[in-house]
Amino acid sequence: MTKVILLSGSPREKSNTMDVLNICAQEIEKKGVEAEIISLR
Repeated sequence: MTKVILLSGSPREKSNTMDVLNICAQEIEKKGVEAEIISLR
């Protein structure tokens, strides 16, 4: 199975970057691909 890892380098917990990555993850998962967000914070 294919898996996409989305990385966030933003130092803030509730940043716009995380909002965008969450939307991206939702769209990726709609296509049947697993997505995971990892924060480097």
